[in-house]
Amino acid sequence: MLHGYGGIHILDLPYDLFYIILQLSWDPKNLNDKHFPVYASHICRLWRQYVLDTPHFWTSITFHESIQEIEKNSIWLERSKGAAFDLEIGWQLFEQSSVKHAKAIMRLVVPHAHRMRSLRLERVPFKIRKLVFDRLDQIGCPALERLQ
Repeated sequence: MLHGYGGIHILDLPYDLFYIILQLSWDPKNLNDKHFPVYASHICRLWRQYVLDTPHFWTSITFHESIQEIEKNSIWLERSKGAAFDLEIGWQLFEQSSVKHAKAIMRLVVPHAHRMRSLRLERVPFKIRKLVFDRLDQIGCPALERLQ
């Protein structure tokens, strides 16, 4: 539908074009943009439908700030609908070297490990790294392409 200014309203765009615009607007590797899919899904009903139905927007799973990210990341893994995902775990959770947090993360991730595309452990203490690698070694990660 053409509007008075001679253009097309964004809500009238086909899904494919809308998806390309969102893709070009978002850098999932930029931690400042990590909540972009949530913000985009709050614009309007149509954007929400598009964003929730696009698994790619939910494939960046990060644990940096607190163990409360378990609930958020559980939802993101569900929304990723079987797409390959990237997992990043930061050292902040383990300042007191809490094995409990690592086990909680692994309980969430292990059922989806077959589709984990990358794993990044950022300055995580040795005993936590060992726990993560031992657990993943037991189950295997056939889609894993990158390990940092």
